[in-house]
Amino acid sequence: LWNNYFEYATLQGAKAVVGKALAKAVQLHPREPSFWIRAARWEWASNGNMQGARAKIQQAIRLNSDVIELYLAFFELELDFAIKVI
Repeated sequence: LWNNYFEYATLQGAKAVVGKALAKAVQLHPREPSFWIRAARWEWASNGNMQGARAKIQQAIRLNSDVIELYLAFFELELDFAIKVI
């Protein structure tokens, strides 16, 4: 249901709604890595805020250190950032 809400708000161009919904989702479901990954990617892609994206992924890794997907997402974010900077 959350993912449908994110998609709908994104399609409607409601950036503020997406941001608030992602924050609420990670607050209510801190053990769900897909929400953290989506929040970090959104922070970087929509807001251009790499520091915020890094902070989200790092917090997710602290809470879910056994989830490999989070480490891979962190690497992907850093790689994307490096490509855009160069």
